[in-house]
Amino acid sequence: MSTENKNGLWNRFGKIVSTGSLVVFVTFLNYGCSSVSVPKSQESAPTEQKAISNTEPEPEAIIPSHTFKISTMNKSVIAEARKKPYITVKVFYGTNRKRADGKINYNSQRVKKINYGTANVTIPKIHQIGEVEKPKWYKFEFDENPDKHVTIQKISPLNADDFFQDAKDDIRNDSNQTLVFIHGYNVKFNQALERTAQIAYDLKFKGIPITFSWPSKGTLAGYSSDEETVRLTTKYLKQFLIDIKNKIGSKKFHIIAHSMGNRILVNALKDLDKKLDINQIILASPDINSEIFKEDIAPKIIDKAKKITIYVSDFDKALLASKKIHKYPRVGLSSDGIIKIQGMDVINASNIKSDFMGHSFFMDTQEVLNDMFNIIRNGYNPSNRPLEKSNHYWIFKK
Repeated sequence: MSTENKNGLWNRFGKIVSTGSLVVFVTFLNYGCSSVSVPKSQESAPTEQKAISNTEPEPEAIIPSHTFKISTMNKSVIAEARKKPYITVKVFYGTNRKRADGKINYNSQRVKKINYGTANVTIPKIHQIGEVEKPKWYKFEFDENPDKHVTIQKISPLNADDFFQDAKDDIRNDSNQTLVFIHGYNVKFNQALERTAQIAYDLKFKGIPITFSWPSKGTLAGYSSDEETVRLTTKYLKQFLIDIKNKIGSKKFHIIAHSMGNRILVNALKDLDKKLDINQIILASPDINSEIFKEDIAPKIIDKAKKITIYVSDFDKALLASKKIHKYPRVGLSSDGIIKIQGMDVINASNIKSDFMGHSFFMDTQEVLNDMFNIIRNGYNPSNRPLEKSNHYWIFKK
């Protein structure tokens, strides 16, 4: 590493001196990509907003999850909710991770195939929007309890045929929609399952949630390794998306990608020979070179979905660190100028309070979850959501 790269990482609060390796760098990179967010108090439910357009209904707001609006859930969830202090979200998964020896789980090693399965993830009724509740030592909690925490009760590996048949059966019982989530750097397999369940639950998603979990090292020091893994994963995600569309056949198909996971997604979309009739694509905090995205990626993916939405922020410390290392601006970082792509909606979330790193705002703040709710559930344009136009992008009303 050059002397220049060894000299500290700039962030909002000053300079941090590196020890000459990526270890210090990655302590700032993508803290928010981990599926465990910094705890914070629950905000009150959003107030009702007046409709901006007469052609569409006014935007809806997510009911705080701990109030548990039964009417939004399917029959099996309703039955369980009436007798248990938690509900179970069934998450489908595809991964090019290797099965851990002697365990029904997956590690950070790559395999040259896709492993399939489902997982039962519990969400407590006391769940707070945006949180993945875990035991807290300062509360003398040392073991997971589904009454209080997000837990994984069961992981069930399946062969490809059984996986797609199971998904087709579930699609018939729900609203014929699929939602695929692709995580970022520093995420372990179980964390990907838990975060997918939390996002689907908080969005009141009426369909089947699916995670594609690529073999991130799941460590702060694994950034460089994860970058190499991303390059080797594109073809597996591409095939996974094709199979989801062709073998499950849902009427509506949505994709959310976060941080480094956006690199896998956009490169898979670039390589697609034909459209997959994707409804909504959400690129959250993309850790992608802005110039490459504008010149080489955006023109090739703009027609791959009915709508593509990009969430950016000024205060994303993980992307500030990534910019420092790569020497180029990042798509998800708005401090160097907000990216302008004809046909894509760019939402600047800089005025939304998130955790210290500011990198997980799309999945741990009620305002952004509300916005995604109105994108995915209702298909509303920005003008019909509680946003304000500012030049070529949109900001949240305060």
